Amino acid sequence: MSGKQKANGFLEGFPVRPVKLAGAEPRETGDLYLGQGPGALEILLVRRADKPTTGWLRDLWRRRQGNRAVPLLVVAVYADRAALCGATGEDPPVYTDVDLSVVERVCATALRQPSRHAALRFLYAVLPHIDSELPGIRNEGFLTLHELQYGVPRERAAFEEATQKAHGALAQRGLELLQALGFQPERIDDHTYRLLAQDRRRAVAVLLLPDEPPDAAASRFANLSPVSYALATAEKENVPYVLLLNDTSLRLHPVKDGMGVAQRGRTETFVELNLDLIPEDRAGYLWLLCSAEALAEGGTLEKILDKARDHATHVGTRLRQRIYQDVIPRLAMAVSEARGIRKPTIEDLTQTYEVALTLLFRVLFIAYAEDKDLLPYRTNEAYRRRSLKEKARELWQIRKQGREIGVALPIGMS
Repeated sequence: MSGKQKANGFLEGFPVRPVKLAGAEPRETGDLYLGQGPGALEILLVRRADKPTTGWLRDLWRRRQGNRAVPLLVVAVYADRAALCGATGEDPPVYTDVDLSVVERVCATALRQPSRHAALRFLYAVLPHIDSELPGIRNEGFLTLHELQYGVPRERAAFEEATQKAHGALAQRGLELLQALGFQPERIDDHTYRLLAQDRRRAVAVLLLPDEPPDAAASRFANLSPVSYALATAEKENVPYVLLLNDTSLRLHPVKDGMGVAQRGRTETFVELNLDLIPEDRAGYLWLLCSAEALAEGGTLEKILDKARDHATHVGTRLRQRIYQDVIPRLAMAVSEARGIRKPTIEDLTQTYEVALTLLFRVLFIAYAEDKDLLPYRTNEAYRRRSLKEKARELWQIRKQGREIGVALPIGMS
């Protein structure tokens, strides 16, 4: 890979070369970084005095990408923030006002991936959550974001102690990481280990290859996905957890069905920590969620999960109360007004109630589909502009500004 070494600043130590921005003034240049392998990921860095618009970012992305079969991520740096556009698609998503240190860690990890495909898998998983309050932590139905974000750090002394314990582990990988987390790995087969702590089995660990996704079938796992293989092995070993490790991340799955707060299947229930993205002052999450102490019976993970379940139950109760005491009556009134009913009969009232419920459940379905990426809210800007979530944000801003609007507000806006 040609190019000079960046002496200081963004992505220090990575080979870089200046490039002229296509269609720009001669003086306008950017820094180009290349990933690994054929058709490698490109990261184009530009510096600005002010925040760029979405249109400017997309225009620059298209001019540089030029219909090539090359993934491209444009990063515009302004002050201590950054905006990103890419990495693929006719209408690539844009993320703005992201902490610069988080962006730098994301870019560095993407450039280290062994191929363009691995880099894209990483970016697809990380970019939609890049402005999260928990950088490097991805929770899929296992715990609650509220408990992770607010509950875990609330016990400051315990969190600081866990952060100190995890500092040595954060830079380790593979078996060394497992040992730093307090486990004694014992080989089961070429890529699977039982994890012991104080002579008791705590989990099964699978070591993935650098370019190996955890969810795709592979011949070396008997044509199962690594996570399915690991869960089957964990059942034989009679342990409650599975850990999957690759060069950058550690993923924790429960073995028992329905153990997470979202009551999903086992392969869809996990918490994943990207070791390159977690800030050092947040390293306590690694210890509290994935260490031998965490996975012990009555350990920190079990306590965090209990609190997460309590919070989820409380939120569910409040949501039901709000739906039946506030949302449905307002929605039914709006339906009745739209139908022009002045003196409703019992049949009118029944039909209005049924229509209101139908509308409510359709809205909930769309909201769920957007949140779980069943609809392209995070990856398609054309859809995002017309999405339910975006319309809810627009209406919320209108309400905050005290304007009068003549439409029924979405759930949660009252």
